[in-house]
Amino acid sequence: MKKHNKVRVASGDQLTKFDAKRPFFSVIMPVFNAEETLNRSIASVISQTFKKFELIIIDNCSTDGSYDLMMDWARRDFRIQLLQTSENNGVSPARNLGLERISGTYVTFIDADDWLEPNIFDVAAKSLMEDPSIDCLKYSCHEEYFDSQGELQNRIKCICGEATLTNRQQIVEKIVELESIPLFGYVWNGFYRTQILQKHQLKFNTEMRVNEDFDFNLEFLRHLYKIKTINELGYHYSKQIGSLSTHIEHYSYPVLTAKIRGLLSLFEYGLPADQREKIFWMYVRACYSALTNANVMSEVMDEIESDPLFREFRLTKFNQSNFKQKIMISLLKFRPMRPILILAIIAIRIVRKFFPNLFASVKR
Repeated sequence: MKKHNKVRVASGDQLTKFDAKRPFFSVIMPVFNAEETLNRSIASVISQTFKKFELIIIDNCSTDGSYDLMMDWARRDFRIQLLQTSENNGVSPARNLGLERISGTYVTFIDADDWLEPNIFDVAAKSLMEDPSIDCLKYSCHEEYFDSQGELQNRIKCICGEATLTNRQQIVEKIVELESIPLFGYVWNGFYRTQILQKHQLKFNTEMRVNEDFDFNLEFLRHLYKIKTINELGYHYSKQIGSLSTHIEHYSYPVLTAKIRGLLSLFEYGLPADQREKIFWMYVRACYSALTNANVMSEVMDEIESDPLFREFRLTKFNQSNFKQKIMISLLKFRPMRPILILAIIAIRIVRKFFPNLFASVKR
């Protein structure tokens, strides 16, 4: 593999012009072997109607034609910085390299297989300029499912809801609501105040290969004063129908329940009944996901039942659940229902394999 130096491609005049005024947004995009989707992703940033931003692209040791595409874009637009990692150790080190170079007032992220609506920076900038005390702005997204030929098969709107919050309890409850969608555990649908990141030296945990976005958001949350959420559908999050992560540990019970434990840790002064119900419904979904992806279902079930979190789940009263949720809760909660639970998991596997569109629509 040919090696490239970390470079910024720009003429002297362009650098002078760029440095004369601080960008409002820094946009970080890690890239690894994304030549099929990269042009669309970069174009969706460069074509934003709001122009005061810098785009920091980090090539994570790509072996396809991605680097050449990045170089071409960097030559054409002075706002692009092009960096390269010395080795591919996952997305977190790549993002951290980008964080070392940011100069914007706020930072946001985009993945190389996703794309943005052309006005999202404009919408975000107006909100943040109207109220400079906002530390974090979260916005809504389209979750899009593509088949193996790259054809769009399904699109789901994930809406944040409109809110501006400073009260700590209200912020925590809003985060639970966002994660139930789920929209809190991603960083690409957020704008983060750079000053907070730098003051507290916040970075992505390089020891984590799963849930690193959620962990980053939790750490940022501990330092923010005000958060705003908006309904603007600004991000297109691409997912492949029928595909599973190549790392089976992504679907292990400990990994899937890490977010649950993180959410519970936010309630320092007691857990209200309504929030408990929301969090433990997410726990139910995590258990079903772990069982659906298990190689040996009985081993995972033993792991679930031996966890103190499962005992807390069994003590939870579910008063706001719909019919589907009540069925899923009962099958998991009561041991005599175990044979029916196993049949339900087998049915879920069949639907996911042969009717992926249906699975994507009803899994929430």
